[in-house]
Amino acid sequence: MEIWQIIAAVYLSGTLAAMYSIWWPSYKLVRQIAPDNIMIDRPILSTLIVFFIFLVFFPLLIITFIIPNRLEGFIRGFVTGIVDIKK
Repeated sequence: MEIWQIIAAVYLSGTLAAMYSIWWPSYKLVRQIAPDNIMIDRPILSTLIVFFIFLVFFPLLIITFIIPNRLEGFIRGFVTGIVDIKK
């Protein structure tokens, strides 16, 4: 296995871990707060969009894994931003 394959595997697995630890709790919270939100109405599209955003910004999201305070703040800000979206 070449080095770029290892780096790609780590990057992709980190992005999926970010989806699980950041996006999934945010999704469940938004589903309770605003069930008529566009993120809840179109779950596949919102999942793909968030996945690509996390894929691009994964190096910056590593901080949220290391510091639990940052994770809670990020989820709070993410949910606030999602709830404020108009249809």
